[in-house]
Amino acid sequence: MPAKIFWILTTVVLLLGCTSTPADTHSHSFYLVRHAEKQDTKDTPHLTECGQLRALSLSKYLSDANIKQIFSTQYNRTYETALPLAKKQGLPIQYYQPRALADFASQLQKIDDNTLIVGHSNTTPMLVNALVGSNYAWINEDEYDVLFKINYTKEHMHVEKLTHTFTCPLKGSD
Repeated sequence: MPAKIFWILTTVVLLLGCTSTPADTHSHSFYLVRHAEKQDTKDTPHLTECGQLRALSLSKYLSDANIKQIFSTQYNRTYETALPLAKKQGLPIQYYQPRALADFASQLQKIDDNTLIVGHSNTTPMLVNALVGSNYAWINEDEYDVLFKINYTKEHMHVEKLTHTFTCPLKGSD
């Protein structure tokens, strides 16, 4: 009789294991970067040659990240930073208003795709802070290699402040 109870309990446990729902393993990431090196003009400058090369390097760096959406402000320097990856992936560049970061953060929180967001030295960390409740400082004006990666899963979110290292081969000629 004890052997029969053992086999019944074993069968029940195995059946319960087969019917349990698997954990939701869906995750996505937001990649937030400041625009690449810009020209020293007043209005809405374009990227320098080094900035264009950095944008290409960023495109290569993120080529395996399965980016499905790309956002940029409407300034030349941010658009041109996003453009190489957008072309490579065949994706449109969607615009957001850098002066309405709270609204944009709310919009982003509804997205569950891997997404690139290109901003500015002040708005990029401010957007990270709005998304995750952190307190990152503005990026220095001469710093272009900071990359924030926010990983989302069903249970939690994790922020990494990474460095996208790039050395311009034209340095000094820009």
